[in-house]
Amino acid sequence: MRGSKIVSPTYHNVESYLADLEKRRTLEHAPMAAVFCLGDNGLLTKKVEGFPWLTRVRCELPTRPLDSQGREQPIRATYIGYCNGEDEEQWKIFVTGMHGIGIRSLKWLKLGRTSARQLAHLEESDLILIAGGDMVNTAKCFDLLVDGKHAVGERVKWRYWSGAVLVGVGSGAQLLGQKYFRPPDV
Repeated sequence: MRGSKIVSPTYHNVESYLADLEKRRTLEHAPMAAVFCLGDNGLLTKKVEGFPWLTRVRCELPTRPLDSQGREQPIRATYIGYCNGEDEEQWKIFVTGMHGIGIRSLKWLKLGRTSARQLAHLEESDLILIAGGDMVNTAKCFDLLVDGKHAVGERVKWRYWSGAVLVGVGSGAQLLGQKYFRPPDV
């Protein structure tokens, strides 16, 4: 544009410059992945104008590498349902929702019986869903995810920073926020 000037910020001290520089560095290293926090699992199977609502989530998924025939490798999704007591019905809703948007490579990461295959699938997942339950189970889930034997929380963070989309459902969404409320009786 003609006549427009680029205005640089004016700093009156070194501290404000360094603070602004730190903010810029943080933004430059921010992940490109999305986080979806859902109130309940109803959106996993909801249709809007004839299309699954989860299409919105699929649009945020990273592109997959191509195989030897030039086809995109399958999208992988992992379901972590410890927070809801590993409820079979919630898993079925997740599977129905994922199949509705064409995701077929699914694994249920059971924290009590975690296998090497489940962990490998998690580390390659493009979408990770943490199901919610009551507050006590969510607090226990948080402890297990962060400090557990397989460090699932660290693996989820690593996938997020690598571009995987995170979906939290119910109180599982609290685990994805910057602040987390822990009930005092847990």
